[in-house]
Amino acid sequence: MVDRTLERRDDEGRTALAVLGSGGAALARHLSRRRRWDPLGHDRPCRTQRRCRRRPGGHGPVGGPHPAAGAADGRRGSATPLVPSSHHRQENRVTTTHFGARLAEAMGRHGPLCVGLDPHPRLLADWGLPDDADGLRVFSGRVLDAAAGRCAAVKPQSAFFERHGAEGVRVLEEVLAGCRERGLLSVLDVKRGDIGSTMLAYAEAYLADGAPLAADSVTLSPYLGYGALRPAVDLARATGRGVWVLGLTSNPEGAQVQQVGSPSVAARVVDQVAADNAGLAPFGDVGLVVGATLPATPSVLGLDLSAAGAPVLAPGVGAQGASGADVARVFAGLTDRVLVPVGRGILAAGPRPDDLVRAVTTWSGQLRRDLAPG
Repeated sequence: MVDRTLERRDDEGRTALAVLGSGGAALARHLSRRRRWDPLGHDRPCRTQRRCRRRPGGHGPVGGPHPAAGAADGRRGSATPLVPSSHHRQENRVTTTHFGARLAEAMGRHGPLCVGLDPHPRLLADWGLPDDADGLRVFSGRVLDAAAGRCAAVKPQSAFFERHGAEGVRVLEEVLAGCRERGLLSVLDVKRGDIGSTMLAYAEAYLADGAPLAADSVTLSPYLGYGALRPAVDLARATGRGVWVLGLTSNPEGAQVQQVGSPSVAARVVDQVAADNAGLAPFGDVGLVVGATLPATPSVLGLDLSAAGAPVLAPGVGAQGASGADVARVFAGLTDRVLVPVGRGILAAGPRPDDLVRAVTTWSGQLRRDLAPG
């Protein structure tokens, strides 16, 4: 359990972070090599000089219309910039309020919907966008605009950005900054899991204040041992962020690992999550990924989710076949803490902004009704 975080920022914007654990041991990580990141790219060269007019202090596609802008039907038109220059840019830090409380507040205000941001090549083509970083930027901007104020969170799938190399990762940085600007919690789906200093490096990449890819929360894989995730769990706690640990996932292959043993691997993971969430209300900042497509309820499969104190990320709704009614059945008695990602079921409504807004609003209302208590 982390007691407190001491942070010092010098005149060059570098940060030193010391996390003091309840056992008295100190975890100190100096992030001086990380320069302060400007999501508008003011200190970066314009990589599309031949296709866009250089703007004072900025990069064309981020600070203004996409080079292919202009079509009235919305297929290749402009989108609101991921990080609007007219906004007061929020620093890449979060408040001292723990993630579980912030998530509960967002779900209470906007409902259980989490919009999945999966810029699959087929979707880009359906939207009339190129399968490159410029296409990602327009696609993502429209989705964030449609989601803003209408759902609790957005879940970018990192792999669909990483496949475009450095430029795709840069767009992902802009997406995370755009979520902050629009008041959307981010669930960065990376499913990282490693040991020792490598796990710490992953934690610093996604959970440290000032990191270019810092999100409100990330998904983690516990299959090198739950204890190996400790650097990420502790750093998330120290910076007011959260993690989502794979429990019982929506893919059928998961049972080959997760449901083995007595108690099962998944049940032992849940028990360790419960220990990390002890004392946190309304629920903790270590969440569990439990699929909505399970053949039986978690309790029948040996998982005591009610005792875990964890929010639940429940994939499988929409294109994978589950419905809001299935979520209500699988998580009966726990629906107030279930965050439901819906990706293709919403994204297929694009590219027109009005159609995307309509899809987000429809899914949000349906899930609110399906998961309402009683």
